[in-house]
Amino acid sequence: MPLAAVNLDVVDAFVTKHLPKCRCPAPSSARRGHVRPALKRVLRLLRDQGVGEPTSSAAFRFIDAVLEPYHLYLRQTCGLAAGTCHGRLWHARAFLRGKFGRGAVRW
Repeated sequence: MPLAAVNLDVVDAFVTKHLPKCRCPAPSSARRGHVRPALKRVLRLLRDQGVGEPTSSAAFRFIDAVLEPYHLYLRQTCGLAAGTCHGRLWHARAFLRGKFGRGAVRW
């Protein structure tokens, strides 16, 4: 697989399909809590170097548009810290991706 083809979908497929049945030799880790954050960091590094998909691809702009007012609400109305907002937005984004995929968000 070319490096430029590695994206969030590839990472998600690896974490959900390979890791549950992983029998790779040590020092590999099959713990999702370790692997997913590390792979997302690698994606960010690749994007920073101009390789791979941008952080907010056109396919996810619909979801980002829905989450922006939510982010403002969390920060300005609820007064949550940036790290707390990040975590809540991550869960909301995962939910919306699962529900609507890459299409428009329709309530």
